[in-house]
Amino acid sequence: MSTDFQEIHHTALNVTDMDRSLKFYRGVLGLEPMFEPQEASGESFEKATHIPGAKIKFTMLKIGNGHTFIELIQYLNPKAKPNQLTISDTGAPHVAFRVDNIDEAKAELESKGVKFNSEPVRIPAGPLKGRSFVYFKDPDGLTLELFQELK
Repeated sequence: MSTDFQEIHHTALNVTDMDRSLKFYRGVLGLEPMFEPQEASGESFEKATHIPGAKIKFTMLKIGNGHTFIELIQYLNPKAKPNQLTISDTGAPHVAFRVDNIDEAKAELESKGVKFNSEPVRIPAGPLKGRSFVYFKDPDGLTLELFQELK
């Protein structure tokens, strides 16, 4: 029997403040919550996480056509530490959102206060030739990306 991976269902991001993160992911990025934040704790959750006393608040947000999701998780116990990872650190999350027009998407997000690391990078050669990307951060400093396929 072999594992039949079909697609990525969701990417989970740990955040320090659920309300602040929802304002960003929902209000600024326009992602639609599947459900209001819920809490999870208890013996089975402690076993699953290998964290005694673990308690979280979580929600999931739909991206685009609703086949992929971002899960936001705020650890209530133990309290989350601020993110100190850089994009080059092992295990640092990096989520790329595909957009039709990177320049328009960047301008729209900038009008909502999002700060980008640079102008979009146009890939001149190699297997991703003709595509573009640009990085920005969420309120916890997690790296996010706009990615445009070939036009």
